[in-house]
Amino acid sequence: RSPRVTEVLTCALPILLVLEKLKEIFKTGCVKHSPLHNRKISRIALCGGAGASLMTKAVIAGADMFVTGEIRYHDYFEFESHILLAEIGDYESEQYTKEIFCEIIQKKFPTFAIHSTQVDTNPINYL
Repeated sequence: RSPRVTEVLTCALPILLVLEKLKEIFKTGCVKHSPLHNRKISRIALCGGAGASLMTKAVIAGADMFVTGEIRYHDYFEFESHILLAEIGDYESEQYTKEIFCEIIQKKFPTFAIHSTQVDTNPINYL
């Protein structure tokens, strides 16, 4: 299964507001990001997990910001002038996947009993 870039459209928002909202929604200890350059954000590309390989596609798609779980150090230099990069953590970017899968399965098979784990498997902690 290949990763996909999902586009989220919003009205243009101040970047600090977007970064703070990311931190809140994804419950992450921090959001690492590239230089802000007084950008306004209206198109966001998002890929859960280690989605850095899709940054070029996000730029081509016209995204103002790319959010993913892991970004290599040198990618920040390469893409800094093209798009705002935001790194939220691998676990944090994938944590809602089980809910999405449960919803899909429940819609397709309404008589199935679905049990979802409540165990937190994130090995990373923030100070």
